[in-house]
Amino acid sequence: MINNTGLHPYGYYILVEIGKIEKKSNGGIFLTENTIAHNLNAVNWGKIIETGPHAFEEFKEKDKLSIGKYIYFKKYSGIGKNINGIEYRIIADEDVVGWSDSPIKNDDDLIGK
Repeated sequence: MINNTGLHPYGYYILVEIGKIEKKSNGGIFLTENTIAHNLNAVNWGKIIETGPHAFEEFKEKDKLSIGKYIYFKKYSGIGKNINGIEYRIIADEDVVGWSDSPIKNDDDLIGK
């Protein structure tokens, strides 16, 4: 996976392409830009695009946390940037709380339904 964002994390930070936000509610109502922006800040999963040179150094299973893996991180972590319509966040490695081989499709996936 190639990082074409122009953003490069350093130290213990990682660049994450965050999960997609629905622009329409389950009931079919289109959400306002303010609601979408608020929901975007609350997204807590995404795909690792690039890691800083010291990211995950202290993690026991650091080999599982590589570029292309999907991670779960603390809500409101990091600094966000929209590049060409895609949301990215640079977060600290210590904010990662879990990982997956595949993306989450919706909240039901989080609770195993």
